[in-house]
Amino acid sequence: MFLNNRSIVFLLISIVYSLNSFALGTFQALVFENGVPLENYEISLDGVELLKSSADGLIFKDLKNGRHFIEVKETSAQEDSEKGDGLKIKSIPFVIADGETTQILINTFSNGKDKEFEVSEPEIPVTVDPNAPKGTFQGIVRSEDGPVEGAKIYLSGISDTYTTDSSGRWKAEVPEGRYSISIIHKLYATRTLAQQSVMKGKTQSLNTQLFPTGLELEEFVVVAPHVKGSLASLIEVRRKSSTVADVLGAEQMSKSGDSNAAASLARVTGLTVVNGKFVYIRGLGERYSNVLLNGTTLPSPDPTRRVVQLDLFPSGILDSMVITKSYTPELPGSFGGGAVDLRTKDIPEDFNAKVTLSTSYESDQGTVRTYEGGQNDWLGIDDGTRALPSAIADATAGGRTLPSGSEEAKELGKAFNKNYTVKNQRSGLPPGLSMSVGDTLKYRGKKFGYNIAGLYRDRWSNDNFDNYDIDEFNQVTGSRQTERSQREINLSGMLNLGADFGKYADIRSNTLMLRKTIDRIEKRKLNTQDNNLEQTSLQWQERQLFSQILNGKHQLGSNKKRIFSWRGSYSQALMDQPDTKFYQHVTDTGTPIFDTDSRSNERYFGEVKDVVQEGEAKIQLPIVETSPFSLTTKIGANITEKKRESDYKRFKYDINTTEAARITGNDRIAELTPEQICTDAVIDGGACTLVDTTGAADRFEADQQIRSYFIDTESSISDLARVNLGVRYEDSIQNITTYQGSNRDKVENSLLMQDFLPSAGLTYFLTEKMQVRLGYSETISRPAFKDLNPSAYYDDERDREINGNTNLKGTIIKNIDARIEWYFGNQENISFGLFSKDFTNPIEEVAGAFDDEGNLTYSETGYQLANIGNAKAQGFEIEFRKNFGFISPFLEDLALGGNYAKIDSEVTIFDELSAQVTNSTRPLQGQSPYVVNVNLDYDNKDWGTNATILYNVFGERVDTVGTQGLPDIYQQPFHQLDFVFQQKFGADFKNKVKFKVQNLINPEAELTQGGVTKQIYRKGRRASLSYTRTF
Repeated sequence: MFLNNRSIVFLLISIVYSLNSFALGTFQALVFENGVPLENYEISLDGVELLKSSADGLIFKDLKNGRHFIEVKETSAQEDSEKGDGLKIKSIPFVIADGETTQILINTFSNGKDKEFEVSEPEIPVTVDPNAPKGTFQGIVRSEDGPVEGAKIYLSGISDTYTTDSSGRWKAEVPEGRYSISIIHKLYATRTLAQQSVMKGKTQSLNTQLFPTGLELEEFVVVAPHVKGSLASLIEVRRKSSTVADVLGAEQMSKSGDSNAAASLARVTGLTVVNGKFVYIRGLGERYSNVLLNGTTLPSPDPTRRVVQLDLFPSGILDSMVITKSYTPELPGSFGGGAVDLRTKDIPEDFNAKVTLSTSYESDQGTVRTYEGGQNDWLGIDDGTRALPSAIADATAGGRTLPSGSEEAKELGKAFNKNYTVKNQRSGLPPGLSMSVGDTLKYRGKKFGYNIAGLYRDRWSNDNFDNYDIDEFNQVTGSRQTERSQREINLSGMLNLGADFGKYADIRSNTLMLRKTIDRIEKRKLNTQDNNLEQTSLQWQERQLFSQILNGKHQLGSNKKRIFSWRGSYSQALMDQPDTKFYQHVTDTGTPIFDTDSRSNERYFGEVKDVVQEGEAKIQLPIVETSPFSLTTKIGANITEKKRESDYKRFKYDINTTEAARITGNDRIAELTPEQICTDAVIDGGACTLVDTTGAADRFEADQQIRSYFIDTESSISDLARVNLGVRYEDSIQNITTYQGSNRDKVENSLLMQDFLPSAGLTYFLTEKMQVRLGYSETISRPAFKDLNPSAYYDDERDREINGNTNLKGTIIKNIDARIEWYFGNQENISFGLFSKDFTNPIEEVAGAFDDEGNLTYSETGYQLANIGNAKAQGFEIEFRKNFGFISPFLEDLALGGNYAKIDSEVTIFDELSAQVTNSTRPLQGQSPYVVNVNLDYDNKDWGTNATILYNVFGERVDTVGTQGLPDIYQQPFHQLDFVFQQKFGADFKNKVKFKVQNLINPEAELTQGGVTKQIYRKGRRASLSYTRTF
């Protein structure tokens, strides 16, 4: 292969076209051996002329326009003479046009007797007008020892050669346009800078570092060459991966305009995002995916799920996201649909600072609902206004319950903040601000770097939902209209530090703090067969994720492949939900009358703390290093400890409206809110009494310890094939402590799982640009802590009661993957993949609950977790990206990309559940039969202009499993169309304006049950505008 461990030379195809009237063009070849310019290398031109390379590895020749060819030898004459086979010749055609320079790079490799070569074949030349206005390239070429003197600089399409001076400086005045630039020195690896633009009257600075020819390519440079986080670099990461993987980079996230990781992941092949937070990989729910941060396991602030919500992560702090779809033993064994590794921005090589100002507007924003909050609400931090009063906290400490009707409860009822009243206000244009600064400092051959980033964003939205109750005859029996006003505040910060002591030690520290606060007010109108209600709820929820990761990499001895690496992390997720309030009025008579129902006027205070500590060490050992066979082994161990605490306290006022009317003399007091009814006088008169409604299941503790050991081998069995074999052993124990009954009796449960998880992979290289991958693995999905809770608990996020199950088993998954990939350009590719997954004991939610005899009975609001049988999912995926330069050079900045995933799944229900579940066979819950993404991208780097149109749709999927004859509830397809426009301007394009409109067509989002609408609403359109200044 051209790019392997013996070569550090970049592949360069750069053909130039000029509009002058010369009758000749120029042919130019650059010849290297193991990255060093090769002298006296012979080629045959048009079969009639022999040309030899100079001491700099250069061959020049003026040729007439038209088609030509060169012939090069695959083996030496001596070797062929020994074999008696005659010379092996390869012919490479190319095109010369008037006034053009056509360049070809030839790289040869030698290891003892063998000699081989790779040639980049030229494409249609690109025009450069020599009479066009000129701009200037300038730069400094350095090595680890200082400035590099005498380096040759070649620009595609320019016959002149430039040389660095004693300070490593060079300068070239050239016609404005786009160039590939090669930097060559016999002592260093060749460096190529592709797609470098210069404009009229502007100076483009390019500072470059060269590395000795003995160094490995992948350790020091990115192929092609690619800016980290760019589309080209991420395509290269995927191409070199040993697994089936998709990669989403910072450049793509910027072009899509997505504000967080969840929104960006919806653009990836086979991925859908549910509730704007959770990723479904290949149609499998969040319990079958795993989210990592820089390779480290993360906790979750969600009280009912083990997977962190991806809307917590602003896209601005991310360099890339790697979605691994075929398993390797280095990954955690909890792997179903796949794993998402969020990789934060690294430390820049040079000083970089950036400031972004932004705002947004929702189509239904206008007037929003709010209430009296705290002074720090704009930061998303409650100042104590909503906190549980200290007197009540002390009285209920240690799980104690307030005695109902006691004098203590009466007095404590006065301690609550009574901010129930909802009011309207204009929202205005919410502000946003993000900043980052970073640099790398060099001292005595060592590097010390930092990268600091911060983000603040505030936004309002209004949503209106229509919900309907459906019976077993598919008839509507009731309705609920919901009006929601929501404020969302993001406050995040990141600090990355690094120290590079050369090849023997590289230490990195990554500190991340993410906060997202939701302030939500809902007004609901319910019309049922029994009564009509008006409900009001006020919810403030703060989610926070803190992560500290420290890792290191050390080369052992002189062999650069012998590496010891380690990682330690502490991560903490917090969810604070202070003083969520709910109350309702009965409207049967037309006048709202305060309802004394058990759930009415409830208020609760919830806290969740989830901690993950992880340590890992592994060593990479090259066992065999011969050609073509090689073998490298990675051996490692990991220990992960998780601990979760969840504590909710629930209260309500027991209100006697008749007595309250007598005390206050207000006959219409029942029409008011609890804040207006429960005055101190009414509380003193006994008409409003505080009741502690905290349930036994509102508190639980859990912990888990996973000890893992793995071995992973990678071997090249020929120049065309690479094999990966490995196994991971995981020993996991989960302990859950819950409480039951009025006495809060402690109940303890444990789940022990010990699993060997094998994996095997084959990558076969059909050509340099085309490869086939095959993979097989066995993985697991363990129940979440709450899943094993024997008591029912309330999922406030989805407004439903969930019944845990102490008898749950882990899900065993067998995975088969196959994919063919063709990389025909550094930003162009097409791939086709197949996959199959078999599930044993998948866990799903079904509508209902097990009774004392183990029978599943239907419930309108309750849901039961259960191992429902066996399941199978299979499908195919297609992805492509191609620019239109093949039609005309004027269209080379326009590209079409997209992906399509077709997924089929089937669940076979256990016999003991088949009579209770409506459909004994159906698709997996949450699995879409298809997902489509299409994007049309215009990216003119010369003008600094980018415009992108993005389309996404997913097929209908099971939202809720039906029981007792009621059909399954399906989420219907949703078509989303977005538009993003970005324009850079000013000196060196250091200013950028971005405008985005989301959900342009704004279709209805719908849930159906038995073909009848269950829920329907519109998400609304959202426009955002930002300005970025780079320093």
